[in-house]
Amino acid sequence: AITYVPSYRRIQAELGLPKHFEAIEEYTSSVPVLQKSFLRANSQDFLSEKPQPGRWHRTSGSTGRPLMVFRGHEAHHEMLRTNYRYYRMWGHDIFDRMVFLWHMTPTNTPGIRGKTARSREFIEDKLRNRMRLPAQRLGTKDLQRDLEKISEFRPSAIYSYSRAAYLLALEAKKQGFQCPSLKVINITSEPASEHVIRTIQEGLGAPCIVQYGCVEFGFIAGHWPDRTMRVREDLVLLETLLRPDTHFDVVLTNLNNPSFPLLRYDIGDVTDQPIVVPESGFSILKNISGRCGDLLYTPAGRCLHPTVIDELFEENYFKYVRRFQIHQRADYSILALIELNDADNVPDCQQLAKHLSVQVDDCPVEVEIVAKIEQTTAGKHRNVISEITATPPTATSQQLG
Repeated sequence: AITYVPSYRRIQAELGLPKHFEAIEEYTSSVPVLQKSFLRANSQDFLSEKPQPGRWHRTSGSTGRPLMVFRGHEAHHEMLRTNYRYYRMWGHDIFDRMVFLWHMTPTNTPGIRGKTARSREFIEDKLRNRMRLPAQRLGTKDLQRDLEKISEFRPSAIYSYSRAAYLLALEAKKQGFQCPSLKVINITSEPASEHVIRTIQEGLGAPCIVQYGCVEFGFIAGHWPDRTMRVREDLVLLETLLRPDTHFDVVLTNLNNPSFPLLRYDIGDVTDQPIVVPESGFSILKNISGRCGDLLYTPAGRCLHPTVIDELFEENYFKYVRRFQIHQRADYSILALIELNDADNVPDCQQLAKHLSVQVDDCPVEVEIVAKIEQTTAGKHRNVISEITATPPTATSQQLG
């Protein structure tokens, strides 16, 4: 990194860092954390002066601020090989049929670039026995049509956004859907509660596993057969750094992409508990609670992650609500948008507002019924969108929870 990458060469000179570290502890205590905002503004400074063959990748921009990262072809192939080995643990082989319930944005690009992308995607899907279904369209008729296509295609695996798979599973339960060929449903990109995982398994009739990854690093962690979330330490070094709100920031170092090394990169994800290093095997990550902007805060300094609100809806409003989205304003007040399962079956919105207010220390809550909750441009669904990204400075450790 310091030999070929301008940004790290500058950091090493400014801080007087050694050219080699004797231990991981020396590395993590010496190298500063790289913030996403800095990378976004200076991505060219992180490209090696002698890059391997590769190409630039654009992050999904689900938070509205995408960035560009470079990945060498060999690093990309290694990540794919890791992914195929991961699927083998769940009975899905490399050329078995797979359904992607995913965003379709790249194929909508106009002009020659769009035609090239569509042609490449079509050929790759044919070669890999893969069928794509759009995650942007998740109405009842859309899901029924998707289930018909899945039944005809007879896939071995489904790869999907968490909420898209959840809605598909709800419709599958109504339809009495069965697909004996299905061996695993791999959900990613959004936090998933136990209720979401259980519903997907019941509706689609196969094990549901969670995979954690991103454009910057590829495959980071995934559910092992023992249901622990194992970090791919052959590809990344993962740290969990304690935050003032008692959660932990996820900080990553890539180990296989010298063309664009990211050292101690704060990706913006948050987990509940520190990483666990067992006596043998890869380290264990408990969960990913979401992004900093996906956490709820109270004036007293308490921090709540989306699964708390998930559980409230699951226990009391599941029969009414198809999807929900919580918007927390800078003054801590909340607007709750809800999309109904049935327009004729409406919950008591005042009671719902009271239940939500109790969860956030009696902050004001408004509930609004909407025809449709908009997803991000990437096709993702964010349960919580908060304008507050840090706990109040007056919060004490006793108040945090």
